[in-house]
Amino acid sequence: MDLKNKEIQDSFDFEARKHKEFFLPFYEKRGWKVLKDMVGIKNFPWDVFVETGEFKFTIDEKARKKKEFKDFLIELVQDLKNPKKSWFHEESTNYIFYASWLDPEKPEPSSAYLVNMRLLRTWVWKNIEVLPLRISKKGHGITLFTFTSCENLIALRYAEKII
Repeated sequence: MDLKNKEIQDSFDFEARKHKEFFLPFYEKRGWKVLKDMVGIKNFPWDVFVETGEFKFTIDEKARKKKEFKDFLIELVQDLKNPKKSWFHEESTNYIFYASWLDPEKPEPSSAYLVNMRLLRTWVWKNIEVLPLRISKKGHGITLFTFTSCENLIALRYAEKII
């Protein structure tokens, strides 16, 4: 396995581990019932379908490590060579649970945000001409993305800081 594929696999493995160590226990502590757990199902648009008692919704879990990330990356096109829409376009995803670990060995993240995808999508398309666009070759091909600060999403009331 080459270095790039190893990094991608390490990211997937980290997210799967944090799903068990942090995300699932977090839902349980909040009294949220996980109706479907799709982690590990390749190319599935969300990770869990939960019920809070009043509401049912889907969550895509994002786990980042080794740094405190105050930005929220929004992947617009997964690979420009083979144009494929990214998670951002997936209408069946209601929320992104975005967490960062300074110490990847700790079960709880150093920060975590719950982002409303419907509100985020509307805001991105309304502001696409002024948002910074970047290209990365780190992940699945050549990825087009934009970003904003997590604090901006909170100020807009599109996100809640959990931790």
